[in-house]
Amino acid sequence: MTVVALSDIAKSFGEVQALHGVSLTLQRGEVHALLGENGAGKSTLLGILSGLVQPDAGTIALDGAPVRFETPADALGAGIGTVYQHFTLVPPMTVIENLRLGLSRSGWMGSRELAKRLATIGIDLPFAARVEEIPVGQRQLVEIAKALLRRPRVLLLDEPTSVLAGPEIAHLLELIRSIADHGTTIVLVTHKLDEALAIADRVTVLRRGRISGEINLRAATERRPSLTNRLIAMMFGGREPVAESVPHYAAPVDEARVVARLREVSARDNRGAPALRDLSLELCAGEVLGIAGVEGNGQQELAEILSGERHIDHGLLEINGRPLTNAGARVLIDAGVGVTTDERIAVGCVPGTSLAINLVLKRIASPPFAEGIRLHKFEIRQFAQNLITRFDIRPGNPDQPILELSGGNIQRALLARELAFRPDLLVCNQPTAGLDLLTAEQMLARIHEAAGEGAAVMLISSDLDELLRHSDRIAVLYRGEIAGILTRAEFDPDRIARLMVTGTEQEPAA
Repeated sequence: MTVVALSDIAKSFGEVQALHGVSLTLQRGEVHALLGENGAGKSTLLGILSGLVQPDAGTIALDGAPVRFETPADALGAGIGTVYQHFTLVPPMTVIENLRLGLSRSGWMGSRELAKRLATIGIDLPFAARVEEIPVGQRQLVEIAKALLRRPRVLLLDEPTSVLAGPEIAHLLELIRSIADHGTTIVLVTHKLDEALAIADRVTVLRRGRISGEINLRAATERRPSLTNRLIAMMFGGREPVAESVPHYAAPVDEARVVARLREVSARDNRGAPALRDLSLELCAGEVLGIAGVEGNGQQELAEILSGERHIDHGLLEINGRPLTNAGARVLIDAGVGVTTDERIAVGCVPGTSLAINLVLKRIASPPFAEGIRLHKFEIRQFAQNLITRFDIRPGNPDQPILELSGGNIQRALLARELAFRPDLLVCNQPTAGLDLLTAEQMLARIHEAAGEGAAVMLISSDLDELLRHSDRIAVLYRGEIAGILTRAEFDPDRIARLMVTGTEQEPAA
């Protein structure tokens, strides 16, 4: 029985087309897994189903009748619940207080009734404990329990196991299967093939905003290795082999000069879950080291460690041979580390100030831009104008508020700021995300210029094609660990894709 049917759903964000005519059905009591590489459109599709995002075109039908979700409240009212990847709990409040936040007045329940209701689906929680005091795995269960107490017909789960360890994952997968067996339709967004193959009834793969394939696992007669290979091909297939010759823009790599070294580094994410596990890496002068991985495997935390924004729980960080573990952002900037963030507005700039101020932001307290608490406005403006001309930042007025610039020109400004002081290490986190092709290529050309001048460059990108074209080596992150490091002569899209989604090059057991 079809509960939800999506027909020809399309959605654009500016010039970026996130979904192209996607059609999908959800059946009662099934676990329907959505797979796809970063940027495939999974989050956008989930946002449309949950009422957070409105489609530009297409229709949604519930039990055959057309519906439109203008807000998340509309989706909830129609029986569609969502558990987001990032927790929406109130940490200082108790578990039972958080659960009751999700209930209407008419749905209020006492603790015994709550416990009884949750026990029927296998959830046991410490009601009296504050959320901030319980483990991450239990917090995830609180999120799921809060959604289930509203008795949803469809439950959307966005990467629900991303913060969990092995035994917790196994328990949650069993719980998801049990919820579906009781009649609730589950949409499971995941990048882990083993999880999808373990519990899903159907798997739909999105690639670049289109459905590239679907497999009915209940009806499939193939063995697991064959299914895995088919899914990887749907997610990453169609790429041309990488030429063995090094591109003309490649700089000579000085392997004798290690600019940055991480030794057995472990760190946690914002929720306290392990994000990096005993990670060791070296970056040499003149090289572009690409970091590949499905989103949420530690890339963000790695960038934040190198920018001084993320605490290292264990391990060592060295820059040019100097131990700088947990030294802080200011020390790392002075040590020659430049970072462009994927959060251009929220993190990369000060939105309420001018382009000129943002171009000198990281050195604004130092001569020639300041003396004590007094800013030297002429020097700041002159310096900014030189960068504007050099990097073709438009429209070119240093006094213009930075938020009035286009996304591409903001990105030019942020990269110009980092390159202006010739960093020894340049960390670029998603430097071309959301940019048109021409602007993206210009950004990458600037990054290669920095490598040509001797900088070590870490290129973190969700675009595998971009990494294959622009890296000297590629390190693949999987669940916070290095799954493999490949030299350019070893580049193979299928090999890297398998490492990204399974963590190994080995064929799965039959």
